[in-house]
Amino acid sequence: MVHLLSLPLAILGIICSNFCRHCTHEPKEPEFREPGQPAEPIGLDDTCFKGADCYLADKTGVKNATLSAIARTCKALRDIAQPYIYHHPAIYEPEVYKQLHRTLVERPHIAQYIKELSEFDMALADVTGIPDFATHKKLLRRSLEDNPYCKPSLNLEKRVKIKYNTTILFTTLVLSFGTSLQTLHFVLDEDCKFPTCASGSLPRLKELVVNNKWNRQEAFKVISSLLIAAPALERLGGIRICGLDWKGPQPPIHEGVKEVLLERCVLGPKVFTTLLSLFPRLEAFTYESYSNPPDGGGLLFDSEASVSEIGEALLACPNLRFLSLDFTNSRPSNKPTDHLARLKKLQKFRFKGLSPHDPPEKHGFPRKTPLVKMCDMLPDSIMK
Repeated sequence: MVHLLSLPLAILGIICSNFCRHCTHEPKEPEFREPGQPAEPIGLDDTCFKGADCYLADKTGVKNATLSAIARTCKALRDIAQPYIYHHPAIYEPEVYKQLHRTLVERPHIAQYIKELSEFDMALADVTGIPDFATHKKLLRRSLEDNPYCKPSLNLEKRVKIKYNTTILFTTLVLSFGTSLQTLHFVLDEDCKFPTCASGSLPRLKELVVNNKWNRQEAFKVISSLLIAAPALERLGGIRICGLDWKGPQPPIHEGVKEVLLERCVLGPKVFTTLLSLFPRLEAFTYESYSNPPDGGGLLFDSEASVSEIGEALLACPNLRFLSLDFTNSRPSNKPTDHLARLKKLQKFRFKGLSPHDPPEKHGFPRKTPLVKMCDMLPDSIMK
């Protein structure tokens, strides 16, 4: 058997990269769902995003173990494998998080190896949906008594620790050791006090996904702050973001951003105008309207941007090639748009929900505008 160290350095690098989640970007398998449980949207995977979809999970445990085994073989192999181990650290347990932070404090040079950081890997459950502490402990004890061979799920104490660790993620990891980060996914909790990001503090960040817990006051401020901090950004994703106006500092123009995905959002026309004007070279845009805005969001839902208003805002992106609009769970708009026909480079257009060229009477809504054909809305460049 050939010893690994007898192989050329380039071959060893290729071997390690094949076990690295960041380097391979392998397709992910859907998480297990109970019968009747609705599937989570997978919009990030449907478009051009190269990073991890926050609602899908891949089997990286074996590969992480293999990389760790290589690193423990000898010092020479450790030096080769160590960078790949830290490319996308799998922080599934509070103790792992503490170990990672302690390692970075003691050996800050390792921070240069961290390329991806996803808080979606860390947030395992919402504490608000769990019974009170005493009741939960009784349920766990009874479960063990009924079946001592069945290991229960994470207890409440561990869930609380994980949630606490995610709220201090930015202060302890991203802002302190994130200068080499390329991909960042995180959850914005309602009680989270987001720290200020200095201009250019995330110089290599290419992909950013913000999952908002309907914290309407902070979402736009956070995104603005991160856009200022990440001059090299290429892909931006927002989940559960709502609002009529853009509230926050004015971000600079980002000519490098090629892709924007807004999933389960309720946004007004001013937000689209402000946001899309920042990305003159945008090539792919996805928007999925949401049917369940936060409490008191009825007025917001009535003021959501129409297809026509979104199309008008997209005129600031003349290089757009892919467009997906999903209004399946929203109220219909009787305002057809002719703005899309002016996007001369648009090649793929996907529209879900009430079709602009179907008679609204079929859906129980009175007709207010003339019948419009889809072909009249789109440019000649369309291919699909």
